[in-house]
Amino acid sequence: MCLGDPNCNCNKISDVRALRDDEILRGKAHKRVVPDDEKTAFARLKNKDNPCYETYMELGSALAFQMRYHEALECFEKAKTICPDDYEARRKCAGRYLSTLRLDDAKAEFEWCVTHADDVLDPKYMLGCCKYYEGDFEGAKRLFDECITLAKDNGDMYVASLFWAVACNVRAGKDVSEIMQKFDRSMEIGHHTGYMQSLKLFDGDSLSECDTIADEDELQKCIFNYGAHLYYLSKGNAFLADVFLANTLKLDTYFSAFAYLGAYTEFATQNGI
Repeated sequence: MCLGDPNCNCNKISDVRALRDDEILRGKAHKRVVPDDEKTAFARLKNKDNPCYETYMELGSALAFQMRYHEALECFEKAKTICPDDYEARRKCAGRYLSTLRLDDAKAEFEWCVTHADDVLDPKYMLGCCKYYEGDFEGAKRLFDECITLAKDNGDMYVASLFWAVACNVRAGKDVSEIMQKFDRSMEIGHHTGYMQSLKLFDGDSLSECDTIADEDELQKCIFNYGAHLYYLSKGNAFLADVFLANTLKLDTYFSAFAYLGAYTEFATQNGI
C-alpha cells in the first residue's frame, strides 16, 4: 500500500488480469486460466532458470499486478520459506491474504509485521481492515484511531484512517459526530479523493457537492460510493444506502481495493455468501 504518495501506482493494473469471482467468490479451485502478460512471462522464465528468493518475489509481484492473487501467494510463500524473517516477503503474503479474504492468515502476518516494522502505520492500518471485514468494528476502530494519530503528517493516510474509523461507528450503530471533529477539510492530500469526498458528505456537504469524482477514476469512485452508502446508512435511509452499496459492487475492476472489500464483505454477510 502506498503511504500518501501522489505518484503511487495503486490504480495501475495489467490489461490481462483475473476477475473478482476468480479470486474471491470462487477461489483458487475454480479460477479461470488467466494467461501471463509480458511481465509475468519474463519473470516466470527467470524463476524457472533460477528458483530463489529474488525470482519468487519478482514472479509473485508480476502475478499480483495481474490480480492473480492465489498464484502470487504461492510465490510469496515460497520466498518466505527461503527467508522466513524477511519483512518484505511476510508483508507481501499478508497483503495477498487480505486480497483473497483469508483474514485469519492476513491478521497473523500483519501482527508479525507490526512487531518488526520500522513504521507501524501500514501494518496497523491493514490489521484494522482485517478486523473491519470480519465484523469486529470495535477492534478495528481502536486500530484506526491509532492510525489517525500516527498519520497526523500524512494527509492521504489521515483521511483514509478517519474514513474507516467513521465506517466502524456507522456499522456498529454508533454516532459519528465526535470522531468527525478530527476532520480537517483543508488537509492536503494526493490521491485519496474518494475518502476526502466521503468525509465531506459526513461533514454536511450535499451529495451533489461531494459526488464530483469522474466515472473514469473507478478506484476513487468506488471508495466514494461506499462512503455514500455508509453515510445514508447512518441517516437511516435504507433505500439510498442500498443503491450506493450496489453501485460500489458494480465497480469491480479494483475488487481488491479496501472500500470494495468493505462493500463485498458487508453484502456477503447480509446475504449469507
